[in-house]
Amino acid sequence: MALNIDEKIYQQVSGNLQGFDPLPDGNYVVMVEESEVRENKSGNGYHLALKLRVQGGPYRNRIIFLNQGLTNNPISLRHLKNALDAFNYQYSVNELDQYASTLLDKVVVAKVTHSKGEEKVALSQISPALLERIQATTMQVAAENKIEKERVVEWLENKYGIRVNAASWIAAKEAILAGEFRVTKADKDNFNEETEEEEYYF
Repeated sequence: MALNIDEKIYQQVSGNLQGFDPLPDGNYVVMVEESEVRENKSGNGYHLALKLRVQGGPYRNRIIFLNQGLTNNPISLRHLKNALDAFNYQYSVNELDQYASTLLDKVVVAKVTHSKGEEKVALSQISPALLERIQATTMQVAAENKIEKERVVEWLENKYGIRVNAASWIAAKEAILAGEFRVTKADKDNFNEETEEEEYYF
């Protein structure tokens, strides 16, 4: 008997079946890891396939898969436009197969809901208010790890120039937690801002 199991994939998956539980309803700050136009399995059309990784909170590193159909159905087109608007997509929708890669590393909010056993994901841009909260969270993590604000700002400027956005602030927080700033705090668990406002995981 000749098995055909991909050893690389086998080593990457978790043996904990609980890891496959659906994400609870909520708002998740996510980054695009994969973005491409693929042919439907049925061969009757195409879809935009997105792999999104949660950036923080108790569900950090969980994956959200979003497949958006590319048809002339008005409802499908409405969902497609919503997703592309979240990414500030600048090209023709008919050129999506060529420019899907421009969505890589973009950071957006994924609102996850469940209805009748079906998971729905709606994307939206990072609002200025949420960006301020992400900045504040990063600075609080820095303070907890005795990292001066000026060092974080300097790191952001050196790495990202003037393009300081949600992605770069999240990267700064992760760098602090990972020890890139010579963090001395023993406990490097993820920090999730507590707020009475609507909760976002970042």
